[in-house]
Amino acid sequence: SAFVFFFFLMIRRPPRSTLSSSSAASDVYKRQTYNLAVSAKHHGVPFYVAAPSTTLDSKTACGADVIIEERETTEITHNMATKERVVLDGPHLSIWNPVFDVTPAELITGGIITEKAVFPPAKSGSALFDVAAML
Repeated sequence: SAFVFFFFLMIRRPPRSTLSSSSAASDVYKRQTYNLAVSAKHHGVPFYVAAPSTTLDSKTACGADVIIEERETTEITHNMATKERVVLDGPHLSIWNPVFDVTPAELITGGIITEKAVFPPAKSGSALFDVAAML
């Protein structure tokens, strides 16, 4: 079952994703990685992140330091072909449309796969992954 997550990430990983930090190694990726990681953790399935080493970022301290770009809310509220609004508006409606999500390092339970090797999380210590060592 770990293969399913590995396969999904290998197919879906964009060329400009980022794994950040030498201490936290959070995964910053187009939406859905976080959801899969939470589901894998809940079901006891190892979760791997596949990323070329060229996308690793050892200068960003942690995933919380990544500025998440936001897209227009109309991508959610409107039909993109007709431009017609398809979601009702209301006084309590608030929409957040992030381009990326951040998957915390502790949810990357299987390891980080690069073209160089598979890097499993550390068994002890404060840093789960040493991104600098992966470069």
